[in-house]
Amino acid sequence: MSEIECPYCGEDCGTPEEHEGEGVLCEMQCSKCEKNFVYSASYSVDYDSHKAPCLNGEEHDWDKMCGAPREYFERKYRCRFCDEEKQFTEEEIKTLGLET
Repeated sequence: MSEIECPYCGEDCGTPEEHEGEGVLCEMQCSKCEKNFVYSASYSVDYDSHKAPCLNGEEHDWDKMCGAPREYFERKYRCRFCDEEKQFTEEEIKTLGLET
């Protein structure tokens, strides 16, 4: 997160705890030169890539899901590689050797 710099004197004016959203102009007064100015917030996106063997013919790596309501998550699993979710039957859980 970058600091807001006064466009008049270059003073570091800190960062506000809240703002109105991306591109919305907000008013601030510099504590050094006491001039008023406006600033806006902007966001950036970063990407991370990860291997997903299950998307290339290998097996999914299923993790048991849990949460509330408990009934919703019964026999439900999520692949730790691709995030696919699946609800298995008791027989499938035994066949695949998944934890119960």
